[in-house]
Parts: sequence; structure tokens; C-alpha cells
Amino acid sequence: MSLVEVKNVSYKYTNRENALTDVSFNIEKGEFVCVLGHNGSGKSTLAKIIVGLLKAKSGEVIIDGVTLNEDTIDSVRQKLGIVFQNPDNQFVGVTVKDDIAFGLENRNIERSEMLRRIEYYSSLVDMEDFLDKNPENLSGGQKQRVAIASVLACEGEIIVFDEATSMLDPKGVKEVTNAIKKLKGQKTVIYITHNLDEALFCDRVIVLSKGVKVLDEKVLDAFKEKDILKSASLDILDSMKLIELIEEKGLSKGKEIEEILWQLTYQK
Repeated sequence: MSLVEVKNVSYKYTNRENALTDVSFNIEKGEFVCVLGHNGSGKSTLAKIIVGLLKAKSGEVIIDGVTLNEDTIDSVRQKLGIVFQNPDNQFVGVTVKDDIAFGLENRNIERSEMLRRIEYYSSLVDMEDFLDKNPENLSGGQKQRVAIASVLACEGEIIVFDEATSMLDPKGVKEVTNAIKKLKGQKTVIYITHNLDEALFCDRVIVLSKGVKVLDEKVLDAFKEKDILKSASLDILDSMKLIELIEEKGLSKGKEIEEILWQLTYQK
């Protein structure tokens, strides 16, 4: 049995075309899955449906064998957490320590265990030296790492990242993606982005286009589907553009050059 099952999910906002149409896929325990899509593809709508912030108009979401509905939502949410685009929207504490503690207090975690988790998860995202700082005084990347620690501290099995780096500068993106990479093999991760570069460290890629699933492959196989990626309005990697150029120009030893570029692209 898969840990996450999305079955024929559709969703429509008022007076608009479908945001999602008959989307289905399964995610196994421990998988690191990237959901790729351009703006308006439905990927953030999908994230909200998976964590129960929106209710699908049709279809169903099953988390660890339990169908998500009004009766089960509280228990299901114990198994998952979500990190949004803007970390400022997730801050509630006066200090970093308070912020990480907030979700634990709501779950009535015993104090000694709470302190252990704060120390462990702040260290995991390299924020242990900032526990007494006011979150307002942190950089964008630091704020997002605190948001990640706050979600991880609740120790849900499934973590959803909804465009978690889209508001960050390059330094912040590197900080946050380095923290997220540490979860590989430790958590089941659903990583939502429009950036193909950020899909390179995932196990599998699901591509949405106009609310429809158009691709679901292992990362290496998915990135070879250039026509599908382009039709979904995604900007392919520079190395993929070079491969196209090699193919178009019929350059000498093109196959050897192409193989080297693929190897460089998928170094992790």
C-alpha cells in the first residue's frame, strides 16, 4: 500500500476552468517526488488538497490507508506538514525557539522531548545558533529554514514543500535546498516547484500542465522528455539546450559530448 494515494482528483475555483482535472498518482514511503509545473498548472492547488486545506471537488486523497475527509482530517494531519512560499506567513513566535516550539505545544509534547526536538531540528537546518533571535531579523533563507525546522519538529512522515524557494535570492535558495536534501531517505517528500534545477535531487518527477498530469517518470527519464516539458511551459536546463544544439548542428563526436553533458546534469 502506498503512503500517499491521489485518485482522480479534480478541483475548480468559482467561474474558472478546472485547476485540476482527474489527477492520479501514488507515492511510496520514503520517496522524494518533485511536482513540476508552470504558474497556473495546478501544483499549489494539489498541495493544498493533499494537506486538507482545500477539498477536492471529486476524487480522493488517501494518506497511509486513511481517506482524507472531515472526519479524519485531524488525525491525518498528524502525519504530514507543509512549508509554504513565504516563511513570514508561518511565524508565530517571538524567537526562533518559540516558533519551533509552537506546534509542539499544540500537540502537548512533554517539555524535555520538546527541548530535544528544538535542538535536533534547528541543528539539522543549521539554525542552532539563532534560537534566541527574533525571526523578523533573519534573512529569507534563514526564515525558511526555521519554517522547515518547525514542520520537521512535529515529526510527520510526509513533508510538502510548496514553492519553498520561490521568494529567495540565490544564496537563500542554496541554503534551503541544502537543508531539504538532508531529508532524502528520512522522510517522504513532495517538492513542488517550477524550477527544473530543483528537481535534479528528487527521485521522481510529476509534471502538471493546465491542471492535467502529463508526465510521471524517474528524474533521468523525465528530463529526456524535452517536448513534454516545453509544452508544459517549463524552461529546460541549459545543458539540455546544449544537447539540442549538438543534435541540430550534427557536431563531430556529438554522442560523446551529449553523454558527458547528461552526466554533468545529473551529478548530485
